[in-house]
Amino acid sequence: MNGDIFEDWFQNHFLLHAPSLRPLILLLDGHSSHYNLAAIKMAAQAKVIMFCMPPNTTHMLQPLDNTCFSCLKENWAEACRAYTASTGCAVTKPAFSQIFCQAWRKSMTLINIAASFRPTGIYPYNPHAIRIPGDHALTPEKKSLAEETGLAYIPLVSPAPKSTMKNHQQHNSPSPSGASSSIMSATAMTSSQKAPAVMPLQGSFQLQVPKPSITLPPLQSSGTQDPWTETTYNTSTFSEAENKLFTTRCEEGYDINDERYNKWLRQNHPEV
Repeated sequence: MNGDIFEDWFQNHFLLHAPSLRPLILLLDGHSSHYNLAAIKMAAQAKVIMFCMPPNTTHMLQPLDNTCFSCLKENWAEACRAYTASTGCAVTKPAFSQIFCQAWRKSMTLINIAASFRPTGIYPYNPHAIRIPGDHALTPEKKSLAEETGLAYIPLVSPAPKSTMKNHQQHNSPSPSGASSSIMSATAMTSSQKAPAVMPLQGSFQLQVPKPSITLPPLQSSGTQDPWTETTYNTSTFSEAENKLFTTRCEEGYDINDERYNKWLRQNHPEV
């Protein structure tokens, strides 16, 4: 089944054979082929109400599932057994149509089709026809929710909260105030955080990146000495935790080859 087949069935079969009384109601399951725009427009023009059954309820609400299909299943099994007993062979594809036709004619009778609406409570209308396991059946003393509230129907979809809709509109619609606030936040920078200037160079743009503000000690011209040797270290070079750790290691005589610890020794205990 697809949308084109459903549209053709609705136009050339259902509307031709449906009674002239209007409005009519057409019960459907949730198959995707039933969501056909052309068929829905034709139904609206012909005053036919398409009612889609709730999901996972067709085994209780669909008339064919309750009566006709169960009869078809039994008659099909009986026809297959009769064919096998008479021919001694299993059912083959060439014989399928003939055997299935016999089972279909026995099952899809006017009596069975009309009777299939009764157990679902569709016709005659009976809201107590369906029994759900674990659900307490309605009694004449116990009214349904629709009868208690007086509503024609109980809505299943709640409106979205106003705050959610407001946030959605603010998120999707640009506002001048939002743009101005973004510009202000972008320009509210301190003098030390100013973005580098962009200078054009031969038809292109060159980003001037500021140099890191790190001052290195000058190198010696003669007898060059590494400015980062132990002679440049002082007490402030080592953190308080390092001084405490290295002092303990020195007092307890730990013999651990550590460059950082060796530099601390050369600075604070050159005699070691």
